[in-house]
This record gives sequence, C-alpha cells and structure tokens, in this order.
Amino acid sequence: MIDDIHRLIFDFAYAKKNITPKRFNEECVLIKQAKHCIPQYFFRSVVHSNIEKELVSNPYREFMPYIPLASIQKRSIFEPLVAEILWGLSTRFFTRMHSYRSTFRRYVYRLNCFGLKNHWNKIFLKYLVYITPADFDTPTKDDLGLVEALEDADCF
Repeated sequence: MIDDIHRLIFDFAYAKKNITPKRFNEECVLIKQAKHCIPQYFFRSVVHSNIEKELVSNPYREFMPYIPLASIQKRSIFEPLVAEILWGLSTRFFTRMHSYRSTFRRYVYRLNCFGLKNHWNKIFLKYLVYITPADFDTPTKDDLGLVEALEDADCF
C-alpha cells in the first residue's frame, strides 16, 4: 500500500518514475547531512540537470520539487566557489599547510566528479578549516564571509 502511494506521488506530482522509497530515503539523509555539514555559502541556488538539460533548483538548498541527485551535474554544485577559493589563496597558505596547490586541485576534481560523500571531509579537514583572511592575496567581503561560514561548518 505504501509503495503504491509512493509511486503515485512520484509519478504524478514530480513526474519522476522508477524512484524507490529506499533510494528516496537515502537521498534525503544525504541532503540533511550536507545541509548540516556544508555551509550554504558553497551551494548555488540553481544547478544544471543532465536529464532535463536546463537549470533546476538545487536540492541541497531547496528541496521541492524533488530532483534526483543522480540527475544533477556534480560540477555545477561545487566547482564555481571551490575553484575560486583554490585560485584566490596565496602561496603562503600552501607553504604553511605543507601542501601544493595542485594537490588541492586534485581533491576539488574528485569532489566535483564523484560527489561529496567521500571527498568533502578531505577538503574540509585538510584545507578549508585552516583558511584565514590573511591567506587571500587581496581579501574581499566574500572571502571574509567564507571564513565565517567555514568556522560554523562540521564534517560528515
């Protein structure tokens, strides 16, 4: 009975077929974790859907209507801001972290290609928590907002 109700809701209300209750619940858990762990500063309000070939509301920010996470182009969620951070940081930051910019870039690439489940913590715990306003060559108001958002963030 519940499966039939679920199927009717997804088929007629959201026009999404073949979404099982288990898959839906798993995505809901992931979205809740992302909302708790990743500052909203990182999420664009719209992202590109591979299936619909257009911009749709980001399910990590706006949950209705339901958009399967598999249909979202991962690069459209994180790449703009995280890449901006990568190239905005000074070489002093990477020297202090005993790392290279190219290593950070590899982590960002994995985050964009494979999603946040296994790759957000590496970026967050290895780099982002250590960023200070002094690490930007010319800090802007947005950079200061980023540092404040990171101070309140948590990891999975």
